[in-house]
Amino acid sequence: MEKNSTKTKKFFKKFGVYILAGCLAVAIVLTLTLSLTKGGSDTNINQEPIVDVDTKPLVFTLPLEGATVLKGYSATDLMYNSTLKQWEAHKAVDLVSETSKNVLACLEGTVRKVEKTYAHGTMIEIEHKNGFVSTYSSLADSIVKAGDIVSAGQKLGEVSSTGANEMAQGDHLHFALSKDGKVVDPASFLELSNK
Repeated sequence: MEKNSTKTKKFFKKFGVYILAGCLAVAIVLTLTLSLTKGGSDTNINQEPIVDVDTKPLVFTLPLEGATVLKGYSATDLMYNSTLKQWEAHKAVDLVSETSKNVLACLEGTVRKVEKTYAHGTMIEIEHKNGFVSTYSSLADSIVKAGDIVSAGQKLGEVSSTGANEMAQGDHLHFALSKDGKVVDPASFLELSNK
């Protein structure tokens, strides 16, 4: 019995690194394949915003006063996350401002959820008309609660680095937008400038 155990140990000492490298390579290939497959099914990423002919178009307010883009939106191309030290899709925009920390509602709506999580810090989700939902993450705290009706430009809280997923970026707003349950690029609806 000891001979088999010794042979097994010798085998893994000699070939263990190669086996581990092979497993790691397979995991990376599978991760990239699944990531590209899921990202490719989002067919309306680059389409123009949908606006009903019978209604006035929605006018979105910047969710952060004096905002510039720290990290843009990407549904399919992988972007490097310096906090987690990994490549990933980034289905939101990260915004910073040199003039203000005030996070503002981008449209009028009803606060659907306010929660604090380790990964995203303080997060606020607001439901708007025409199927839009906006999500504001990495806030220091919230001055609104679930059920509150907010107007466009109303202060919701202040930016911070409470979201552990992007802590290395410093104080910023992680802003996501969806329409009819599908994530969309916020830059298609907001006038943003790059940092």
